[in-house]
Amino acid sequence: MLLLAAATAPAPSKFIVPNFRDLKIATRNVYGTQVPRVTTFWLHGARERSELRPDRTAGIFPIPVTITQCDQKTIYHLNTRAKTYAKSSDPGEVPERVLRLNAPKDNEGPDVTITIDSVDTGERRNQGSYEARRVKTTITVDPSKGASTPPSKTEIDGWYIDLIGLGCRDDRPLAPGLLSIRSPGHPDHKIFNYTGNGKRGFPIEETSRKKELGNVIVDKTELVEFSEQPLDPSLFEPPSDYTQVRPTENHRFN
Repeated sequence: MLLLAAATAPAPSKFIVPNFRDLKIATRNVYGTQVPRVTTFWLHGARERSELRPDRTAGIFPIPVTITQCDQKTIYHLNTRAKTYAKSSDPGEVPERVLRLNAPKDNEGPDVTITIDSVDTGERRNQGSYEARRVKTTITVDPSKGASTPPSKTEIDGWYIDLIGLGCRDDRPLAPGLLSIRSPGHPDHKIFNYTGNGKRGFPIEETSRKKELGNVIVDKTELVEFSEQPLDPSLFEPPSDYTQVRPTENHRFN
């Protein structure tokens, strides 16, 4: 069971309509031994576009493309191979549903204490017209007797910029290391403790080292492209030669 929520976590972020200046960001993401992936975001006013492609297998797999129109409360999932798109409403609700997915009951299972300590190092650097800050985050998982969640420690060192409104939310989710905490057996009762003065954000550079059961898993995010050149508004609309289809669970990946 993925750890996606807990009673003591901060309140979920709220839906907002952003007003981004034009921006393109591409990052190369390496998760352990998986094939590296390149994630690209385009931001324009109240709209965003994202693409995810394997780094070394271009042309073999379809490219998931998502267009989010916060001003219209609409998401389009494009199938670039079939030239179709599926439309869904109210993107602001999507993170809420994800947070509730598989969330354990407050009184269910043995306790697992998860301490998230984020420290702002005070270091700053310019990234275009944005200011990036360096934040170090430590996630410590301490299970009580009988818990199925293994103990672990994750250290994350990254540079972040503020992109408030990404995904039509007033803030981004907490440290991604939380998504890798699993209860392989019965559900556990997760207790969160948040410490430190660090404020994360959109990662333009990040290295995560997770120690668990004698193994060390290293994830990395590297900045590939950062451009503030004007963007074509047509990037944020379904192409005119695409056909609308009914949404399905696997549409964006086919």
